[in-house]
This record gives sequence, structure tokens and C-alpha cells, in this order.
Amino acid sequence: TPPTEPTKRAERYDWDSVADQAEKAYERAIDGRW
Repeated sequence: TPPTEPTKRAERYDWDSVADQAEKAYERAIDGRW
């Protein structure tokens, strides 16, 4: 299957989104800004 398979791309996008949100939340926790 090609790497551009819709499901694979969706999974990758979701993971990037979750990771980005987690990073922002982590930084907020460190700074104490919730």
C-alpha cells in the first residue's frame, strides 16, 4: 500500500495533533498558566 493511504495519513495527522496539544499542555503546566 502506498504511504499516502487515507487511513495512514489520517492516523499520522491525528498523532501529530495529539502530540502538539500535549506539548502545549505540558508547557502550560510548567509555566503554571492553565
